[in-house]
Amino acid sequence: MGDGTNSLQETHPAVGRTEPRLWFQRFVIWEDRKSAPIQDPKLRKGLNIIWSPRRAGTARLDAGHTSFVRLLRYCLGEKSFGLEVHESKVRAKFKSGAVGAEIVIDEVQWSVVRSLRDPNKSVAAENIALDKLWDEFDTELHVGGFLQFEKALRDAFFPAVKVQDLMGLALGFVARDHDGGFSDVFTWHANNNNSGRMPPRSGRVQELCRLTGFTSPTKAKQQETPVVESGETTEAAIKEQTSNNDVQHDVALTDQDKAEKAESNSRKSRDRMLSSLTNAQKHLNDMQQEQRSHELQIQTIGAEIKILGERIKEIEQERKSLSHHRIPLNTECLPSQKELLTVLNNGCLLKQAGCDPMAVDGKIAALEKQLKKHGDDRLRKTKKAADLRTQLENLKLEIDTETTEGIPLLEKKFKSADVIWVKACGRVESFQRGLGVALAEGNDPPREPTKPSESNPSEKVEPSPKIEDKFRRACQRVVHELVSKDASIEIRTDDEGHEFQMSIGGEQSGSGANLTTVLAFDFAVLLRSIEGAAGAPGLLIHDEPRQQDMTDEEYWRLFKLARKLEKLCPPERPLFQYFITTASPPPIDERGDPFVVLKLDPGMPSDEGLLFKSRLATPRRK
Repeated sequence: MGDGTNSLQETHPAVGRTEPRLWFQRFVIWEDRKSAPIQDPKLRKGLNIIWSPRRAGTARLDAGHTSFVRLLRYCLGEKSFGLEVHESKVRAKFKSGAVGAEIVIDEVQWSVVRSLRDPNKSVAAENIALDKLWDEFDTELHVGGFLQFEKALRDAFFPAVKVQDLMGLALGFVARDHDGGFSDVFTWHANNNNSGRMPPRSGRVQELCRLTGFTSPTKAKQQETPVVESGETTEAAIKEQTSNNDVQHDVALTDQDKAEKAESNSRKSRDRMLSSLTNAQKHLNDMQQEQRSHELQIQTIGAEIKILGERIKEIEQERKSLSHHRIPLNTECLPSQKELLTVLNNGCLLKQAGCDPMAVDGKIAALEKQLKKHGDDRLRKTKKAADLRTQLENLKLEIDTETTEGIPLLEKKFKSADVIWVKACGRVESFQRGLGVALAEGNDPPREPTKPSESNPSEKVEPSPKIEDKFRRACQRVVHELVSKDASIEIRTDDEGHEFQMSIGGEQSGSGANLTTVLAFDFAVLLRSIEGAAGAPGLLIHDEPRQQDMTDEEYWRLFKLARKLEKLCPPERPLFQYFITTASPPPIDERGDPFVVLKLDPGMPSDEGLLFKSRLATPRRK
């Protein structure tokens, strides 16, 4: 039987916080820079419903609610936003399209813009309006910003998880797909959905349990009571135990100093790598601008050389004409004035020069001087163009080397330094949190983990029994809301830390109980996040849970639970954000503003009811 005293009211929101540690403040889809946004829904903290009702008698057509969820994850750094066939249709339709979001991470607003056509074209910046970042999308003002955003996003999760797996695990942890995401607690999407293959199950179990507040899913051993030997008083045994704890505390502090020094050194190394990478990217941008400048100069000089060539031809033609009509000095005058006028009218002598050979010679000399000047100018410009072409070829080679070798190597070094630094941060945070918690709960202080060996095959630190019990009680509170007060929850872990299982007893069984178990796990983590006791930062995204396994009443409890969690938090300041897409109607009280933040309707006569406001695929035949 369930513990009827374990009420949702036992939840105590973290003191001093006014918002989730990670949440979407705004989400926008643009077709191009000239047009108004395709979508710009009004998001909120707490419950956010994306409702796409199915209409009887109409062809089944996806209005885009799954794409909405995938685009949220795309803004969080996932490499794709749908199946390859879907992505190709979106890119063909929106060649200049982009998606953007204002994402608040630990009270710092980040704006993110990512191209729908090229996932590598992504920018991010702190404390800047999303519209301004979109205006500056094609500039070089925010080079390296997306790397900084990804780092801030990693920090939103307690850095106790292996960095190389963190983002994939974290994104999966906050978002479940309709296909394949609700069959098991530690499976959040099907492997064929273009989100990348998930790590092995044992790895997912170990790392995701860290985000729930466990340092490991391994079941904790209970704190043993000091053994009182013959002739020894209980007080003496307790005193000895206290003395041992003091020694362990001092050792732990020494280990903490080492961890803090390692964190400081690794941070400096990471900052140097980031500075080198940023400088290299700036140098690359400078070279690319210089390349464009050279190409423009070559084009301009080519046009000038062409004009000079045409002018030289005109001058040579004029000089040839003057030479042809010139009358030598010893030529006798024509016999009569009448014949002279006839010759002049026929063009045999230039009227401007008359019959004066000296005037003609002066004109020819002036033309030859112009020819020499233009010829010298053309020669000089041709040489300059040749030099620029040589510089341009060398510049292209340098840009190619920097693009294919230099910057990728620096990015690899930076990521490696970042991995080391985040691990160091995790060790420091483990000490900072673990010392106080362990001593308060009567457990051993945390120790610096040693390298794995035959005698120490694992680096796992067993969790406090109280942490496990608090998580179990959080699950129980959720199950009471989703099922009934009589339902119970059981959590089982194995000694190797490779398995973590939950099951619900009471009224439910079969696939319905399995789905409810997954939902209970997710909301228990959300509950612990609200209390500030879990690494997960308070964001949860569900893409259309399988309503066929639940009655309407059971399904509506999911929405009611989210609303109750809102009411537990300070007024108008929910400490979580929950997105849920649904094809079934939400409860009546949550069927309109402000909870339905986006309503998509594929049955509308126009395309206004679709996410992209355009039919990217042919509707299925009946």
